[in-house]
Amino acid sequence: MEYLIGTGGWAYFQIPGIKSLEAYSRIYNFVEVNSTFYEIPSTNQIEKWRNIVPEDFQFTVRAHRSITHQYKLQRTKENLKRLEEMKNM
Repeated sequence: MEYLIGTGGWAYFQIPGIKSLEAYSRIYNFVEVNSTFYEIPSTNQIEKWRNIVPEDFQFTVRAHRSITHQYKLQRTKENLKRLEEMKNM
């Protein structure tokens, strides 16, 4: 059985002289990207994150707030569009 161990976000993971995500990925193999709750990152940003971490490191994303708070997990056209955007991350 494989376990993914991590936390919600890496910004608070501070080691002097090392980028937060890089330092975090040396300890954990998994992280939830909290910022996706507020905005969907660009493909360019995602590629930067991917290039910082080891190849076997895994990301998961937090559902955008429009899905959970505005449309309350309902099957709406807007929610399906946002989910599709997130799926393509």
